[in-house]
Amino acid sequence: MPCMKQVVKSACRYFIRAVMHLILRQQRLRLSSHPSAHLHPKLLRGWANYYKHVVSRKVFGDLDHAFWQMTWKWARRRLPNKYKGWVKGKYYRRIKGRDWRFVEKGNTEPLILSGPTRLIRHTKIRAQVNPYDPAWADYLKARWKRRQLSGVATRLINA
Repeated sequence: MPCMKQVVKSACRYFIRAVMHLILRQQRLRLSSHPSAHLHPKLLRGWANYYKHVVSRKVFGDLDHAFWQMTWKWARRRLPNKYKGWVKGKYYRRIKGRDWRFVEKGNTEPLILSGPTRLIRHTKIRAQVNPYDPAWADYLKARWKRRQLSGVATRLINA
């Protein structure tokens, strides 16, 4: 069985290829449609939420960079005679201190970034813990409370 790092790496490559296919290759036929129309926010956010337990911040940053490269390539191919500053002004905005956020005209929501997704690490349970032993009841209760509170905090942050 491959290690988790290899699984995530291959899943990341597959996801980038799928998004690249949506943005670059299908858009050649329909120049009037916008890439964010095909990239549903749930697709990007869902992938990030699925892998937030096993990936590093660098992987999410690499994904964001790959999406930026794809959208920039799309924009430059769509308007080949315009200079880069004009293209940047048309398709990219500065939102919450971050420049180069890809935004569809008439839409206030930019393309979802996976970089700001909060990473959640799994906390291993102690090997000697027995759920049926009353001596470990306090430890298990505290662990359960911590898990419940982290879920509420995550839902509040991502809402």
